[in-house]
Amino acid sequence: MKLTLRRGIQVRLMVPSAYQRIVTGGVCVLSVVSLLMAGLISGCSTKSANSTTSTTPGGTVIVGSNLNSLPTPPAQANVNQYSGLDMQGSIDASLLLSHAENTYYYQQPGAGSGSSAIKSGGVFSPLADLDYLAETDGQNAAYTLSGFSVETAGGISILQQAFGGFPGTDLIVGVPQSMGGCLAPKGSVGFNFLQIPVGPPLTYNSRTDSLFGYGALGYKDGVFSYSGVTQLNNRGGSASTNSVPFANGYCVFAPEGYAVESVSTSTAGTSDSVLLYIGATGVLVGKVDHVAINNGTEFPRSAFIGFVQPSSPIDLSAVTKGSYKGFYLQPGAQQPANAAYFGLTSAWITTPVFQQTSTSLVGANNSINNLIFGPAHPPRITGNIRIEFGSQDSSHPGLFPNATITEQDSGNLCRASQQSIGSDGMTYCTFPVPALIGESYGKFTILLAGAEPTSSYPLFYALVQD
Repeated sequence: MKLTLRRGIQVRLMVPSAYQRIVTGGVCVLSVVSLLMAGLISGCSTKSANSTTSTTPGGTVIVGSNLNSLPTPPAQANVNQYSGLDMQGSIDASLLLSHAENTYYYQQPGAGSGSSAIKSGGVFSPLADLDYLAETDGQNAAYTLSGFSVETAGGISILQQAFGGFPGTDLIVGVPQSMGGCLAPKGSVGFNFLQIPVGPPLTYNSRTDSLFGYGALGYKDGVFSYSGVTQLNNRGGSASTNSVPFANGYCVFAPEGYAVESVSTSTAGTSDSVLLYIGATGVLVGKVDHVAINNGTEFPRSAFIGFVQPSSPIDLSAVTKGSYKGFYLQPGAQQPANAAYFGLTSAWITTPVFQQTSTSLVGANNSINNLIFGPAHPPRITGNIRIEFGSQDSSHPGLFPNATITEQDSGNLCRASQQSIGSDGMTYCTFPVPALIGESYGKFTILLAGAEPTSSYPLFYALVQD
């Protein structure tokens, strides 16, 4: 079947004719061949045996049976399909992953290939501990690179997209795709979120634009509603511009599976549309589109990502014992995201500049191009970036509103009060970046965003525990 995406992009899902799905008492039975080829296991698993369903005008809703919680997540699987969004708000993408026999498949939007979609797959190879993906659709035999990926299987997937042998500018984050219906809490669940800053700096106002916040998502009688939403700027004060227009929404069959869509009128003749994909483990990805009502013109405004709040505070000492890999993006810079590695147990970090503690992580990032074309293949990196998480919000577990990053200030752009000298004799800058931490299947995911005074752009980090 084909899914027609906004902006006219199509993604073809290759489902064999022999594929069958049988649901009995919440159990999904699939042939192994169908699973490996179709990768639709999360389309079956989202409906758990202790969940109930309701029908809304937009689609079926799967409701958790435990008060104030989502449906119970399915077991981890080797085959997972994800609903993905570019963190700069420009595209939707379908991500299809199979780890059985070390085989990886992606179905994602393509550009300039002579086709509306690219199917990437084949045996993947680990390059600098990221999954290096090869393209197998035959359209670009001379350029096999189609991207780099990290994943917590069944919980979250992050793809640095590539085309024609070179990385692109899209960083796509996916949550497990729900093909059976929208996931909803019985009652409501708290959530924390980061709104990805819009760059370059002329469009991102760190003093007034919404950067992070929290609220509650509820469901009743076919309506998803938001309550207690607080949106804060980079300094932790109340945001007055570019906030996410959270409004009552309904389940729809969106470009990449079921999602919650809200529409709110902002000014005469225009409206803002929020599309939210909810993952089985409580990971949320969404985007805000600005729509001209008269002619239907639509353009992306921003993207946001978050986690359903855990029932108890995150154990930060457990977080900082782990090692992490992922990506560092400068939104608006029109450059690929860099590979990022943190944690002193990481094999990719050489002599660190900073000492790591039970409340901090030390690491660094490196250009994707250096991983592919660099003389040291793959290179090792110096641990010259420190993330200090600070205290956790006592009312909103998983949110660290006073986190900071310390990084090299080679251009001497930072205020003197924020500067310091590292053990390598270089000048460093320490600045605030709120952090979110979530957990899927026993692995942590770390998200950070904010203004970066050492460059002309904001920053976004997405890190997955090894």
